[in-house]
Amino acid sequence: MPKRCYSVCLFIFSLAVFSVHSSDTLHILEKGETLYALSRKYSVPVAILLERNNISDAGKITVGQKIYIPETYTIQKGDTLYSIAKKFSVTVEALRKANSLSDSAVLKVGKILIVPEREKTAVAAVPKNTATTQQNAQASWEDPRSYIKKSIDKNLLWPVSVVDISYLSGKLYGVAIDSTANAPVQAIASGRVISIGPHRGYGQVIFIQSKTKHVYVYGGLAQILPQAGAHITVGQKLGTLAADSLTGTPRLYFMVYANNKPLDPAKAPRGK
Repeated sequence: MPKRCYSVCLFIFSLAVFSVHSSDTLHILEKGETLYALSRKYSVPVAILLERNNISDAGKITVGQKIYIPETYTIQKGDTLYSIAKKFSVTVEALRKANSLSDSAVLKVGKILIVPEREKTAVAAVPKNTATTQQNAQASWEDPRSYIKKSIDKNLLWPVSVVDISYLSGKLYGVAIDSTANAPVQAIASGRVISIGPHRGYGQVIFIQSKTKHVYVYGGLAQILPQAGAHITVGQKLGTLAADSLTGTPRLYFMVYANNKPLDPAKAPRGK
């Protein structure tokens, strides 16, 4: 597939996930990993990782430990708290609180800010004596994605073990596969890694271009094992599954593109 083609796939996916609620990325520590390595991987200062995860000693972490990676924003020239808050649909007050900023704090270009959870911001603003407002706030915790139940063969080769599976409806077309905590995510087709990285609301996402010119998108991973450009074989472990930021359910978002158009993942080529 030409570079322009899979670039369009990435662009489509990015547009579709942009409106999803801000959320932490869940990373499960593996052997040999350190907070300093995670700091470089996610471009988040170690101090922020320590504070977000209530860790007092960066050297006392264990394999399998859950590390939450907050969404961050690097202050640019001309930014104000108001413009940043508007950009991420949060309140200025929530932004100040998340970053321990006083009313007189001066923004410095290059400083990294934590982006607060939009859901938490909405609930915090709910007047206790307003039932209607409480119901609206409760709705803000609900998953904004739409799911459709259809007959689908669970015995096909899927990236993770299937507990339940539904089709995604709306801006993204694909399937959401509920599985088990920390389930290994494997490739269902060989190919080459063309993009990796976090996408808001979908954790770590990996794009793999196959020899059949399809692009396979695996989203919702806690971490990604292969590097960009790596060759992937069928059944190769891509990473482990994270808990969905909105539902808490271990859930993989799986999409396939052919000629820049979404394809039913159940009908996508599998194997070599």
